[in-house]
Amino acid sequence: DDLAEMVRNTYGWNVMKPKAISKDMWNEIYDVYVKDKYNLGVHEKMGTSNPAAMQEITATMMETARKGYWKATPERSQGNMVRAARRSRAATASCRTSL
Repeated sequence: DDLAEMVRNTYGWNVMKPKAISKDMWNEIYDVYVKDKYNLGVHEKMGTSNPAAMQEITATMMETARKGYWKATPERSQGNMVRAARRSRAATASCRTSL
């Protein structure tokens, strides 16, 4: 998925050139894709088209925080990202049962 690839590439840049990627960029990635700040139905869309993408995005963000490249606020904590991945997975399960 292109979104998961964008997050992986952001992480790669953060590792190779830490000053190139700011905390604000990670916060925005979290807000837009994990929190769905624009109410675009990101989780539902990924749940039907590519549920592994949201899981990969949140896993990459958790690793970024774990390694200290991103200082996630409590709101953007690991628990919230795990719940987002579960929501994406749940959306997939509900789509499969409706077929």
